[in-house]
Amino acid sequence: MVSEEMVETAVNHTRRTSTRSPLVIAAGLPASFVKQLNASSEFTILELKGEPSEILAGCHKLGPCLLIASEQFILSLDPGFLLEFSGEGHLNKILAFCNTATNRVPELDLLQLGCSGVLWTDMSTSDMHRALHAVASGELWFSRIVLSNAIRKLLSASSSRRLTPREREVLQLIGQGYNNRKIAEKLFISRETVRWHVRSLYAKIGTHDRKRVTAIAAEERFAS
Repeated sequence: MVSEEMVETAVNHTRRTSTRSPLVIAAGLPASFVKQLNASSEFTILELKGEPSEILAGCHKLGPCLLIASEQFILSLDPGFLLEFSGEGHLNKILAFCNTATNRVPELDLLQLGCSGVLWTDMSTSDMHRALHAVASGELWFSRIVLSNAIRKLLSASSSRRLTPREREVLQLIGQGYNNRKIAEKLFISRETVRWHVRSLYAKIGTHDRKRVTAIAAEERFAS
C-alpha cells in the first residue's frame, strides 16, 4: 500500500532532484540489500509490499521511478505487465535483483520481458550505484554478451519469429479463448511452463496484447 507519507516523499524527491538521481522502489528484496541501498544519500528509497499488481499500481501513483524487484516478483507477473509498466511512453524502469548462485532466468529473457538491467547479489556498492544511474538515464545494464546476443537476435528477426511447435499449440489455444490454466490442463504441462511459452511467443510476435495475439492466431500469420 502507498501511504500519504510515501507520496509526500516522492513529491519532495521530484522537486529537489534530477532524473539521474531516481526515486527507487524496492519490492521483494532481502533486508540486507535494502539496508545497502539506504546507506547511500544519492537515492530516495521506498519499500513497497503487497501483491505485484498493488506494487505496480503504487509505482504509477508515486510517479516516475526505478523499481528494483526480485526474480521471484518478476516471475509472478502475468505476461506483458513489465512492458506495460516500462514500455514506450512510460518513464518507469525496472531492474531485476538476482541471486548469483541460484538465478534461474537468463539475462536475455529478462531483457525481452522489459527489464532495463540486472543487479546481482555479489555486486559492489559502486557498481550498483553506477547501474542505478545508468538505467535512470535511459541505458541498459546487462552484460556485453547479453546485449550482443540481443542485437544478433534482432538482426535475424525473420528467422527468430518462427514459433516452435509447442508455441504454435499455445498460440492456437489462445486463439480459441483458452486462458493459461486451461492451456496447461489441455497440454498436460505446468502453468509456469505455459507462462514461459506465452512470453516467448509474445516476444516473437511483437505484441503483449492478448486480444491482438488472439486475432493473430485466427489469421494464422506465423509459419511453424
